Amino acid sequence: MAGAVERITWTLQTKHKVAQVSDTLITLLGSRASSATADATANGTDAATVDDEDNGRGSTAATAATAALKSCLGVAGDVAKELELWRKELFGQWQAATQQALSAMAAWKDSQLMTFDAKNAHVRTHFSEALVVLLRQVRQLQALGFSVRREILAEVDTANKFYRCGAW
Repeated sequence: MAGAVERITWTLQTKHKVAQVSDTLITLLGSRASSATADATANGTDAATVDDEDNGRGSTAATAATAALKSCLGVAGDVAKELELWRKELFGQWQAATQQALSAMAAWKDSQLMTFDAKNAHVRTHFSEALVVLLRQVRQLQALGFSVRREILAEVDTANKFYRCGAW
């Protein structure tokens, strides 16, 4: 599930962009209402009269534009909901896959952390690359505000202690 964190991050970024689009649409809808009021004030008529005239005679272009903006706002809301559902689904899948992977990788605790090669005086670390990836993923998800399961955090905390010792 190495790409899961990237997909989760993508959903959050996209949701933020959809929120910006929604804010812009709301601003445009608000400016349409205030421009009608401003036009009415400039012409010396009442804003309600302008609305009645628009409804009665049909300023079809303005009405169609307002309807289109409202429709876009509805679509943006739907997209935001879909992104939130997908983000939750991805995070749930990541947690389940991580829990299974940790069960399979449990042997790392019983293995040697380092060995010394006397021939060439090199120290070799035997820390699993999968655990390094997991440490990075958990750190990223926590930075994004996700609540990672306690079992995963306990394993990651232990792995992080070993990794720090082995990295020195």
